[in-house]
Amino acid sequence: PTATPLFELNDNGKTVVLDFTAQLCEAKWVNGANPQPLPCPGDINNVGKGYVGLLSGSDQGLDLNFPMILAFPAYDNALGLFGRYPKFTVGPNDEFRASLTCRSNTPCFVSYALGYYDANGKYYEPFPTEYYKYNVEPPINYVWPIGQLAGQTVEFVLALRNEGDALQAWALWISP
Repeated sequence: PTATPLFELNDNGKTVVLDFTAQLCEAKWVNGANPQPLPCPGDINNVGKGYVGLLSGSDQGLDLNFPMILAFPAYDNALGLFGRYPKFTVGPNDEFRASLTCRSNTPCFVSYALGYYDANGKYYEPFPTEYYKYNVEPPINYVWPIGQLAGQTVEFVLALRNEGDALQAWALWISP
């Protein structure tokens, strides 16, 4: 028998057209209670209002080249952490791919979502919300087909919400 990899990041020969890690700080990051943008990358020693930054794969015991976003919603569970990315025109066969998990040795219970703002500024969060609980389940390797937005210019939003202990909600988006 062959072992199932923890992180399935195979792009099946497809081209990456929007790299959320490469554009991390081009996004406007806010917590749900405060419209003031958070610093990007944030200060890992000052995460009370939320945090977002990059993490090396080696920090998770993986290949150094795995691109990861480390995110933490505000201590006060301020409705979540949201990163609004620059405008992007969606193609008919586009997909959002990522592995979802928590930082190593950090118990957490979080939910992840992919939303978007349309050309009129209306927010939608139609893609499934994935709940993840560390030490209960393996990482989630997810593919969200987004072809129903083909031809539209949208601003994608990575959303993270704490569903448990607010002090331990260190979440990872791996290779989004």
